[in-house]
Amino acid sequence: MTKVSHGVFRDEFDFLAIAFAWLTALVVKLQLKRKLAEIRNDHISGNRYTSTVGKQHQVPQDETERQLAEATEQEASARADLDARLEAHRGHPDARRLALDCLADKHDLDRREQLVLLANLPAAIGHDLAEDVLLDWAPGRYGGGGLAIDALISLMEPEGLRERVAFRDYFSPDSRLVSSGLIVVDHVRGEIAPAEVLDAEVKLSGKAWQALAGQGQAGAEVNPGGLDAG
Repeated sequence: MTKVSHGVFRDEFDFLAIAFAWLTALVVKLQLKRKLAEIRNDHISGNRYTSTVGKQHQVPQDETERQLAEATEQEASARADLDARLEAHRGHPDARRLALDCLADKHDLDRREQLVLLANLPAAIGHDLAEDVLLDWAPGRYGGGGLAIDALISLMEPEGLRERVAFRDYFSPDSRLVSSGLIVVDHVRGEIAPAEVLDAEVKLSGKAWQALAGQGQAGAEVNPGGLDAG
C-alpha cells in the first residue's frame, strides 16, 4: 500500500472533518459579526443573548469586538489549514481525487458553489451533525431540513448590496448547481416573490450526496490509482 504523506487526506471523510471544522469557525465569526452589528445599530453599549442554560447576560461592545477578532483569527487559521491540506493532497501523485474537486471540474463550479454543496452536506448526514457544524445556521432553524438561501448567501460573505443581490443567481433555475442537478431549491417549481426567495430552502440532491458522502464512484472514476490502491 502507498504510504500516505503528511497533509494528504486518508479519504473523503478525513477531508470533510477538516472542512467542517473550518465551516464551524466561519459560522462563529459570522454570528459575532451579526451580534456586533446589532449592538451598533441599536446605539447601546451591550447586547443581550441567551446562554445554554437559559440565562441572559450583558455583553459589552468591546468584549464582542474582542471575541470577533479572536474568531476571525481562528477562521483564517482553519481556512489556511484546510487550504494547505488541499494543496498537499492535490499535489500528491498517488492521492485519490476528492469528490468535491471532481464535481467542481465536471460542472465548472466556483468556490462559492462548492461552499453551497459543503454547507448542505451536514444536514444530509444527520441533524445532530448539522447543529454541531452550523450552529444557528443549522437546517432545523428553518423547519424543512434544508438551508435557506439567505443563510447560504451570508456564508458566502458578500461585500455590499451589489454582491448580496448578485449571489441570488447561484440558486436560480438556470444556475450551474440547479441545472446540473446537484441541489434542489424549493422555489424552482413556480414563480416566487423576490422577498420570499431568501426563505427558499436548498438541499443536496441524491446525485451530490452519492458523490460527496463517498457513496459514489466520482473519485475512483477520475483517478483509480489512489492512496488505497494495491
